[in-house]
Amino acid sequence: MVANVVNDGAVILKRQKARTRKFSDVRGIVVMFIEAKRLKHDMTPGERYGQLAGEALWTAQHNLEGVGSGDQEVFGVVKTHRNAHIFHGVFKESYLRNAPSALSPNDSATLKISRSFDLANTGERLEFVAQLLGVLHYVKSGNSFVGKMRGAGLPVRI
Repeated sequence: MVANVVNDGAVILKRQKARTRKFSDVRGIVVMFIEAKRLKHDMTPGERYGQLAGEALWTAQHNLEGVGSGDQEVFGVVKTHRNAHIFHGVFKESYLRNAPSALSPNDSATLKISRSFDLANTGERLEFVAQLLGVLHYVKSGNSFVGKMRGAGLPVRI
């Protein structure tokens, strides 16, 4: 069985060529996936979280292919009607390599989702944006494992 994962969007790294308006992908690294659901999407919370876990796994495996080795960290923005969440996952390299065939007890992944932010509420909307900017600054800092950016010295500007 082959799964076909389609995100509703993604934030990827681009590098601007010197003195031009041309951009190119940086190793095809997906910094953050985006998932949007309509108000009545007919999914149980378990099905929705299962879909998010699948999208996070696909993103981590995609980034691992681009860099070759290392544990992978994944972020996502989940929007449902007027609510939004931030999704975070950390996948061990062994988990990503063994997931297509057979996982061992030593393979692991950690998945977390933030509380729901009501985007119609000004205070919660500002808090969501602050949290989202915090994630982007964390990725920019070089301390994350998004596409093995840690210590890679990639020129990222936010």
